[in-house]
Amino acid sequence: MGANPEEIEAALRRILQRPEFVASPRQQAFLRFIVDETLADRANRLKAFTIATSIFGRNESFDPQKNSIVRVEALRLRRLLDQYYDGVGANDPLQIRLRRGAYVPEFVRLPGAPEAEPTPGPEPAIEPPAPPRSPSWRWLLAACVIGVAAIGAVAVLSPNRQPTPTIVAEAILPRHSTISIPPFQVRGSTSGMQELAAALHHDIENKLSLFANPTVIEFDESRTPTDYRLTGALSPDGDETAALSLRVTRLISGKAGEIVWSRHYSGIALAGQNGFDSSSLTSTIGQSYGVIHADVRKRLRTSPTPSVSYDCVVLAYEAFDTPTKQRFDDAETCLRTVLAADPGFASGNAALSMLMVSRWLDAIEPAAPDDVLSQARRLARSASKASPMKGVTQTAKFWARFFSGRYEDAFEAARIALQLNPYSVDALGRVGAAHLLRGHTDEGVLLLEQAASRRVTIPSWQEFFLFLGAYLRDDDESARRYASRSDTSLSPLGLLARIVVANRSRDAVGAASSRRQLDRNFPAFAADIGKSLDRWSMLPAIRDRLLADLDAANAQPVQTR
Repeated sequence: MGANPEEIEAALRRILQRPEFVASPRQQAFLRFIVDETLADRANRLKAFTIATSIFGRNESFDPQKNSIVRVEALRLRRLLDQYYDGVGANDPLQIRLRRGAYVPEFVRLPGAPEAEPTPGPEPAIEPPAPPRSPSWRWLLAACVIGVAAIGAVAVLSPNRQPTPTIVAEAILPRHSTISIPPFQVRGSTSGMQELAAALHHDIENKLSLFANPTVIEFDESRTPTDYRLTGALSPDGDETAALSLRVTRLISGKAGEIVWSRHYSGIALAGQNGFDSSSLTSTIGQSYGVIHADVRKRLRTSPTPSVSYDCVVLAYEAFDTPTKQRFDDAETCLRTVLAADPGFASGNAALSMLMVSRWLDAIEPAAPDDVLSQARRLARSASKASPMKGVTQTAKFWARFFSGRYEDAFEAARIALQLNPYSVDALGRVGAAHLLRGHTDEGVLLLEQAASRRVTIPSWQEFFLFLGAYLRDDDESARRYASRSDTSLSPLGLLARIVVANRSRDAVGAASSRRQLDRNFPAFAADIGKSLDRWSMLPAIRDRLLADLDAANAQPVQTR
């Protein structure tokens, strides 16, 4: 190879830090993957199929002969490398090159360039993916062992839930929701319509594949139908513009053929895509609390027994949004059941890791922090090992590390998570919250506002951090608006925000009412609020300011209206 691994890592870091690569997380992940595989002596695995399934979210049905995504992305990566080495990287002593028609990188030393000293302290790299797991024999074995066991009732959407049917392990299929995207229809003969339709289809398919759920399946009418289908039709909208109509249809999950989401976009330039934000579209469909997530919640409301593994992940996000002991119990039991049968379920490991951290943060029940956080870190590592190129697994790493006090490592994992999927509103919101907690107000507010602008539904805990950003900026009007939203009453932090805002508005009755609700619904959190805020890794200055406002609210006399 002619170069030591430290020198190659240094060359790779120089490239990945360039703005053109920072702006293209897919190309960053692609380059990182092929370099890591080569350094690990697995260059023989660098085929179109492996790259598509490891990097671009495709599954075992991927056919390189029918889908050119890997060839197209390799061409883009090659061009970016050429542009870099033709410009600012021209004098780099070691260059990483990708030959035409190949996926194995070459490490080329410039003539006369000395071999570099090993670079100390290389940045944490994304772990290489594990070999493909065996199919569903684990599930069959697990069904024989635990199939007759019942799990506690599963959470549905209303806080005042009725008893629900039990979960039987053998009934939960080991997979995510699935979606296929047929080629978009073209109506009219305006020049450039066919090319635009193909470009839009390719862009949407690629960005949607960055999300853990739904899994994008190559469209093939002859195969078993997917759970959902995203269809689109492009039609003339003017002399130089087109309109795109999109809809998501449920196929086999519930009533066949039911439309669960649709939207119309107009003013799309035939020569480009201005007027159409595909990142917003794909985020709306694939994000937590997005279109597919909401439809799964709807199904669980009417038929609360999970049918696929990802249903348990949805239950975890319900617990994040409405934290109660029963919801946490239901989600944890469901996730542990599917992970016992399929330990390599990356989304499940990530969700359980974040669930354990959130349960501890909200003081749902007493727990030793070292035990909770060490288990959460272990689960996050398992998620990352199983699926290193998914943003959600890196987000779980970030979340567990941050509340363990490993802030530098945490923000490095956050950087990787947002590179892998810059459209994940969950990652944006969590990273924004962490910045606020550590006193980085401007960075935190920017990320939280980006997340909120793309959200279909804002979870209750993120409502608090939107409040906190305004509160730290002394923007009383915005702080009052965020704290007054109905969902803030669902979380202990949200109730704190309500108490502070009510006190500042001289509403002693409202402050007392929110305090009683906090004491009743979250007694462990309310018993020592200072300690509870410390658990969130909140800077002392921020914690003390909140506590001072809470003390002032408690000192106000309450008068009947």
